[in-house]
Amino acid sequence: MEIKPENFKGLTEVDEYISNGLYKYTTGRFSNYETAKMLQAEIRDLGYEDAFIIAFNGNKRLDLREALGMEKK
Repeated sequence: MEIKPENFKGLTEVDEYISNGLYKYTTGRFSNYETAKMLQAEIRDLGYEDAFIIAFNGNKRLDLREALGMEKK
């Protein structure tokens, strides 16, 4: 899918990555979990009810609990 706001209900800053052969789309970059939770609620209100929060360190995806532990340091 072409990454442009019209294809994502107006969302900007959408990125794409491939995981286990599937295309996955992300938006938003935060170093704070609470801010990410607020964006998650907004995205769910747009109709993406299954939106969830993921964490990356560079290009490596992290377990969310691990990332939350890093946030507390």
